[in-house]
Amino acid sequence: MDDKSDEQSQVPAGHARPWWKRAARWVQGSAILVLLKLTSRLPAPVVYRLGRALGWLLYYLSPEKRRRADQSLSLVLGDELTAAQRRRMIRRMMIHYACGAMEALYALRLSPGQLRDLVPIQGEQHLQDALARGRGVIALGIHLGPFPVIGARLRAEGYPYHLVIRGASDSRLEAYLSRLRAKWGITAYYRRWDIRHLPYALRRGAILHLFIDQYAAVGGIRAQLLGHPTQVPAGAAVLARLTGATVLPIFMIPGPPGQYAIHIGEPLPVVNTGDKRRDDVVNTQAFADCISRAIRRFPDHWLCWMHRLWR
Repeated sequence: MDDKSDEQSQVPAGHARPWWKRAARWVQGSAILVLLKLTSRLPAPVVYRLGRALGWLLYYLSPEKRRRADQSLSLVLGDELTAAQRRRMIRRMMIHYACGAMEALYALRLSPGQLRDLVPIQGEQHLQDALARGRGVIALGIHLGPFPVIGARLRAEGYPYHLVIRGASDSRLEAYLSRLRAKWGITAYYRRWDIRHLPYALRRGAILHLFIDQYAAVGGIRAQLLGHPTQVPAGAAVLARLTGATVLPIFMIPGPPGQYAIHIGEPLPVVNTGDKRRDDVVNTQAFADCISRAIRRFPDHWLCWMHRLWR
């Protein structure tokens, strides 16, 4: 939701967006706010069915997103899927995208006890062991399923969860999401302004969630993601080198329809030879390999097929 991949280019300083793009964003933000209010009053089965309906609408009303997703799938899975299979996967992915967003909004309105019952945590001992080291935890994230629930669920257990975000483009939506994060006690850092605070948060023992399945036009490292070169964000590798924090993959994995669990994987080895540039490249590739394996397990639940990751 608020920390999604920013595949669109930033508008250069001094250049305003065209009026029709600003109007479209305002309409989009208004529609999302209506859905937010609606979701807060609906039971879970209705929320899930509404998400499916929105996913179908998204598929048929977003030809540009369909085109980008097809290009991505053709590149990565072109030898494995026919054109018809790609279309079916894109439709499922968009339905999962809409359902995940609606399910996240539903889950975030619950009490901590209700959220514990709804979302199990797999591999929690890895997190406890890593925090016991006292150097913080870098959580590798991917945009899979209702990923915004991860922070609330970990906060329900009392873990010091922090998150790096881009921030919503609509100020009304960002204000709403900020209130949700405050409700759960989630500390958020904006990518463009708060980067200097991240090493200090880790040294205080925080869990810092970084989503690295996105194109990093600035500050990225050329690495293979799903077998193809792209610019992978370097922040996780740099912070691991600077702080000695443990790196853990933490993401949602799907179960039966409408059900997800938080998966916490084993610690990833971090190379630190003293050659900073080389170490950052090696570690970034290792992290990209880790998330690539997760994406291949659940390809139709990964949202970033719609983004321009490989350029």
